[in-house]
Amino acid sequence: MRSTERGARPSPVLALLRAGIDTDARRTVTLAAAVATSGALPILIAIANGHLVGLVREGHQDVALGQAVSLTAVALAAMFLCLQLTALVINIMAEDLGRRIGDALRQKMMAAMLRPATVAPLEDRELLDRIAVARSIGTSQVEVHVAVTALANLSVTRLQALACGIVLLWFDPLLGALVTLAYFALTLALAAEYRDQQGAVYTESERVRRSGYIRDLALSGEAAKEIRVFNLADWLERQFASAWRPGVAGARLSPAMLRILAACAAVVAAHTVLFHRLTTAAADGSIGFSGFIAFTTAAAGLVSVIALTMDLVYLREGALAIPAALSVIAELNRHAPPVGGERVAAPLPPVVFENVGFRYPGSSRWALRGLDLEIRPGETLAVVGFNGAGKTTLVKLLCGLQRPTEGRITVGGRDLATLEPAAWQRHFAVVFQHFNRYPVSFAENIAFGAPRQPADREQIEESARAAGAETLAGRLAHGYDTVLSRRYPGGDDLSGGQWQRVAVARALHAVRAGAPCLVLDEPTSALDARAEARFYDEVMERSGASMTLLISHRFATVRHADRIITLDGGRITEDGSHDELMRQEGVYAQMFTLQAKRFHVD
Repeated sequence: MRSTERGARPSPVLALLRAGIDTDARRTVTLAAAVATSGALPILIAIANGHLVGLVREGHQDVALGQAVSLTAVALAAMFLCLQLTALVINIMAEDLGRRIGDALRQKMMAAMLRPATVAPLEDRELLDRIAVARSIGTSQVEVHVAVTALANLSVTRLQALACGIVLLWFDPLLGALVTLAYFALTLALAAEYRDQQGAVYTESERVRRSGYIRDLALSGEAAKEIRVFNLADWLERQFASAWRPGVAGARLSPAMLRILAACAAVVAAHTVLFHRLTTAAADGSIGFSGFIAFTTAAAGLVSVIALTMDLVYLREGALAIPAALSVIAELNRHAPPVGGERVAAPLPPVVFENVGFRYPGSSRWALRGLDLEIRPGETLAVVGFNGAGKTTLVKLLCGLQRPTEGRITVGGRDLATLEPAAWQRHFAVVFQHFNRYPVSFAENIAFGAPRQPADREQIEESARAAGAETLAGRLAHGYDTVLSRRYPGGDDLSGGQWQRVAVARALHAVRAGAPCLVLDEPTSALDARAEARFYDEVMERSGASMTLLISHRFATVRHADRIITLDGGRITEDGSHDELMRQEGVYAQMFTLQAKRFHVD
């Protein structure tokens, strides 16, 4: 059974209680005490009220009886006032505790997501399902503080009903127990029916993830042009509706409904017998008038336990993400990098792939298999190959973002697995094929390449010049301080090629901050032919990196590399300089010749 299925993880209520204790045990215990007090007060008020009515019926001519009436009235008023104040205090405390739980879980989630040294856990489909549910903390329609308040209110109701049942035990232990059990059985049956009919929609993580993607696609605006050009609006609406529509069988009397009908019958029968016994006992004098009022009030109080208020909905929806969040946090914490590990000082020694194989979680296809490669200091190594050949996977393995499934990678003879992951990753300045476009200023987008160093404007501008991005500052309204997103006042956006220049500038800034290895994964994919032709002169020779890895389908840049390897089927099939590979007349020569004809490259 998958861990995302119901029953494979703690219930939302238990997870909410655990999260409350972990976040602030003192506040959680205080709130529980307030809930217990509020649960007991109504029945105490009913007993005191019955006692007061009994005293009044007896008359209060003598002083002692009059004092008893006065004291009972004062106590009754005090308990009623306490009940009102307790309800207010519970709401305030529950909302405060709920916000603290939500804030703490969001912080723990963020820390856990950032803790693994590799991206392997974040590419695991089962874990992604749980993350999709956990991300709704603080962003769903029903937030955690609403769920805590709902749990407190429902707990008060349940405790009040339990107190009523205890009072009925004084009248008739067997009948009182039967009536109480019948009410709680009906409550459990109703809650189970709600869970199956309503909660099922929210517990299906795949449904949540898919519907969230469709929603974001429609609301983010990033796909707005294609949605309109290809007339996808109706399709998106249908997909979103079907993603949330639970699979409901045809109209029939389900086992849950049968249980509810049986529990209702038991409640009616037990209640009828109870009131008959109470009336008979009051008529023959077995119980006094005060006892009759207290017992009938207790019997009527049991009805509150079956009330299906919105608190049941708020609790289920608001607390649903918490078990997933706790599960994700625990899972990601297990992937935390070990303390210590060796470090490699710059300049980097040779990096050697020894019979390396890799396949992604849940896939039977090898992205790389039997790969032997040496990346030497001081050289520019270009990697070419068809789509799906394993080029980007090679980058992930080199940067320590994934671990080989088989074989090993050594650095100066030391196994990469023994090195400190964070320290190793800081040796790399990477422009990934799908790089991030941060909605911050132009300068900050570049400064992110060296976040541990002060953001020196002169160094940022130098990195922009090296990447050929310096002219962008003059075109933007606020120069380097312009926010690169039109979602913000005064912000602006860039073309694909301009964004690529910014990403290259960020990587070059990292090189200037000390990263010895520059990795460029498809660095010219969004550049025009003229810009691509200047790329090598402007960027490659001015990068300052002691080791460069270049991945590209565009050969105007690749041909200038010191060494070129061709990946095919996850293996290296060719290795040499441009001239050497052209003489071999293999795959590289064929691909280069095809591009040369298109772009008139000699």
